[in-house]
Amino acid sequence: MIGKTSAAAANLVAQWDKKAVFKEYLAIVKGNVREDSFLIDAPLARDPHSEIKLKMNVAELGADGEPLYLPKSEILPSRTQIHVSERLGNYTVVRAQPHTGRQHQIRVHLWHLGHPIAGDKLYGTDASFFLRTMKEILHVEVERGIMLTRHALHAHKLGFRHPVSGEPMEFFSPFPEELADFLRKVGKVD
Repeated sequence: MIGKTSAAAANLVAQWDKKAVFKEYLAIVKGNVREDSFLIDAPLARDPHSEIKLKMNVAELGADGEPLYLPKSEILPSRTQIHVSERLGNYTVVRAQPHTGRQHQIRVHLWHLGHPIAGDKLYGTDASFFLRTMKEILHVEVERGIMLTRHALHAHKLGFRHPVSGEPMEFFSPFPEELADFLRKVGKVD
């Protein structure tokens, strides 16, 4: 979203800062997510054990609630609401609504629960595969013979107030054909 004027842009930035913007993503994750709806409340930080500097992870805390490997100042509170939309074979389609806006938040939270996003080269494979993608274009074989060129996370819905009138506005983006095609294919694979 972009403001056409300085005043509109400032208003939109203020809505982001006040967490008044609604964001919803659709994701296809590996495995069968058991609960229909739940909140993931898990702080994030850079992964101190990874050779990939941009990789995040759920922060490891001790029994006293203090971080084990990083300074407390590097721990970022993170919350994501998850709703199951459909279970299809070995995959689940979920709606993810981040309450905080951390780098890779949805990807990390779902990966941490054991349900990485299909096709995710950073949080769904090992480090060597991700590092190879820096040098060559690699597709992820998600199921036997079924490839994805991207991870299956899609910004689906955005809601905010018009910066001048204050009227509620919602925008939707349809599921990309590549991901819809993937769902059709895995629906036939067991």
